[in-house]
Amino acid sequence: MHAIEGMVHGISSPVDSDRGLAARLNYLTKSDAGYAAMDRASVHVSPRTLMAWLAEERTPNKANLARLDAAYWDLRRRNVATDLKHRLNNNGRGPGWRSTR
Repeated sequence: MHAIEGMVHGISSPVDSDRGLAARLNYLTKSDAGYAAMDRASVHVSPRTLMAWLAEERTPNKANLARLDAAYWDLRRRNVATDLKHRLNNNGRGPGWRSTR
């Protein structure tokens, strides 16, 4: 698990900055997996509130900022793990680094 943690890279702007919040919201709202990550992190807001956050009309409170950050990093970890599984599977051929005798 620690090896995957070292492979996870993401947004360096803090979640409480405009840029950091916008980047996290965009990442989380572009897929069903992002919404699932927000659900796991207990980000439970109305669609209207989420749209206001995306439009930068409103800012989440500190608790929701922390939850959004947790959801973002959870999704990043899951995406790295999924990518590694696909690379190792290699369409059923296994990893591509085997020697050919």
